[in-house]
Amino acid sequence: FFAHLVILVHTQHAKRKDEIWHGKLCQVEELLRTHFDVKINQDAIMRWNLVRAMLIFTCTSTCFIVNVCYAMRSSDFILLLSAHDYCLKTIINLRYLQNSMRLDLIKQHILALHKAVRKVVDRNQIEWKLIFVVDKFNQRYDQAMKIDDAKDVLIFKRIHAAIYESTKLLENCFGWSLLAMLSFTFINLTSNFYWCCLAFFHIDERFETIDCIADITPPI
Repeated sequence: FFAHLVILVHTQHAKRKDEIWHGKLCQVEELLRTHFDVKINQDAIMRWNLVRAMLIFTCTSTCFIVNVCYAMRSSDFILLLSAHDYCLKTIINLRYLQNSMRLDLIKQHILALHKAVRKVVDRNQIEWKLIFVVDKFNQRYDQAMKIDDAKDVLIFKRIHAAIYESTKLLENCFGWSLLAMLSFTFINLTSNFYWCCLAFFHIDERFETIDCIADITPPI
């Protein structure tokens, strides 16, 4: 519950930074499309994120059903308490998923930047531009890979700066909530692994191995 509370408070606190983060990536996308005709396939990214979210929901829901089926055998079973526990864990898993999606989105922008650089370099190679590099030992190297347009260099610097700022903003958007989530996941896994060992080695007959594995699977 404490981890859940930290997530809610931190999400509200970081809302403005989250908007700036989206703006930075939109700026990168606009520069890449306008100056280098490089587009990021947002539809493909959204489809993959949707598939991933559905897989996680299916997995966690299946594990929850297994836990409930085993818990119903107990005389002190309370369905509302189990449902509440499942909702809290699902919110934490969603926050993990959201963080993972943001990282993937930054990765796609970095790959698009790399594609734009390669495009400019290939264009310069086609124009047969050749330079010579001389090092401190007076050894000369032929180098055909070159970006000699100052405008391109400045745009690449702007894109690089925007991506760098977006990574720092992402740290601010997820910092404290991610720390609380990781602490919860560590404690949750440690205790559940303990129950799993009791079940696996038949030390305590109250615990079932399948039930304990269903508890461990979602956080892993």
